[in-house]
Amino acid sequence: MQAAALEEPGQMVAEIRLQEGEDGFLHYSYSTTDTTGIIQWFLDYWGSNSCHS
Repeated sequence: MQAAALEEPGQMVAEIRLQEGEDGFLHYSYSTTDTTGIIQWFLDYWGSNSCHS
């Protein structure tokens, strides 16, 4: 999971790659100006996976 600022002012991208099987993966990308939304996405991901660690 990662997030980065884009060249366009105020634009950010958040991405996640999930392992699928031995050799595959799913990749999701989300562009937004809502940094709070990106932070919430990270918190939701970590919260939903905390019981699996």
